[in-house]
Amino acid sequence: LITTTKATLAAHKQRVPWEALPKTFKEAVEATHGLGVKYLWIDSLCIVQDDVDDWRREGSKMGAIYRSSYLTVAAASSHDSSGGLFATSPPECSPQKIGFEDSESCMFVRAKDSPCHSQYTPPAHKMKRLPLLSRAWTFQEMLLAPRVALFVADEIIWLCPSLKTCECSSPLDPIFAKPSFLTLSPASAPVRALQWRSTVEQYTRRYMTFEKDIFPALSGLANLFASQGEEPAQYLAGVWQNSLVEDLLWCNQNGIDDDWRASGRPAVWRAPSWSWAAIRGIVRWNRNREFNCVARANATVERAGVDVFGELESATLWLTAPSVELHLADSEGKLASLPDLLEYAVKRDHRFNHCVQKYAYQDYGLSGGQRLVVGCDGTIYLALMATEYRESVNSFWCMVLLCVDGERRLYERIGLLDLWEEKRRDDLGPFNGALEREFTVV
Repeated sequence: LITTTKATLAAHKQRVPWEALPKTFKEAVEATHGLGVKYLWIDSLCIVQDDVDDWRREGSKMGAIYRSSYLTVAAASSHDSSGGLFATSPPECSPQKIGFEDSESCMFVRAKDSPCHSQYTPPAHKMKRLPLLSRAWTFQEMLLAPRVALFVADEIIWLCPSLKTCECSSPLDPIFAKPSFLTLSPASAPVRALQWRSTVEQYTRRYMTFEKDIFPALSGLANLFASQGEEPAQYLAGVWQNSLVEDLLWCNQNGIDDDWRASGRPAVWRAPSWSWAAIRGIVRWNRNREFNCVARANATVERAGVDVFGELESATLWLTAPSVELHLADSEGKLASLPDLLEYAVKRDHRFNHCVQKYAYQDYGLSGGQRLVVGCDGTIYLALMATEYRESVNSFWCMVLLCVDGERRLYERIGLLDLWEEKRRDDLGPFNGALEREFTVV
């Protein structure tokens, strides 16, 4: 892949050799020229790839670049820059020319609901049929662009605010829909919070080549979201200050089956443990729930560059919540998983005698013979974040914390716990009388 680097910058300012361009770049140039458009943006050529400062500076403008574009051309069926933009459709998906005996005129027809169209609906769209739609960076690029022409294997898909269609006129799958905050008039704060969480859920399904890009590849959408609210919104490692407690109630989605979605911590730190970006894999929130927030939370972040929505150097959460300690009698101070650990501890604690169900969501998986190491003081902490009072049961949502630095009293989040208790009264259940603690979570 040809890129602009410090070594090639001067030469590329003068000329980029046509013969050095891969097939997709060449055909993008041809499409641009054919439309009579003068300029084409290709990020690997327009950003100096080995200059961190230039990358952060220009990367922070990516959202504005795509929002201000005339057209975004997407090689949706290409796995890399050698795959090309144009393709030859198979006969069953190709337009057929029909002539008229008494006229030189002709018309082209093609089958509606082309058999090839089904290739672009889940689950087939993942990596094999539409590899472009599995990549994290293209998520915001396609959503922010005013017009997108998706070149797929046997047709062109057109997306713009007034029309979403394809050559065979089949209904398009929801994967081509835009988040509602991009298309609707400003909504109430709770609705906006739900819209953001839904956007993050979709985003975390995408593949990311460089794990550190988790925030930069979403910064354009975050910037737009922040500008739309009635009040200024402070962005904190992928969540928002004005909905912080509920934003922290994310969980690691189970049933992850692809290698690149394997749940775990990134190899290099990119986000604090309380952020959804702290794990590899798909996250989700429990929607349509009426939470009563109990905890109080505030956070600060230190950014790595000029983009307030981009990479981080560090981040800290200050959490104040009723909490209980769960002590472990296990001599090694270890258990295989968070569900095992909680099952072990809760059964031995009389405060949880009325619990009828519990759902433990472990933030990251362990491999091989690894075991979950209990904190430096041999205790895990359940910090009550929110309650939910239902008809027959009460639900208590807790952040599960480990002490990772006893001297400085620093904690890390390792999971989320949803405890169900028999309906008795609208109170704090097992947390009645619990000590309210202050946690510094990193």
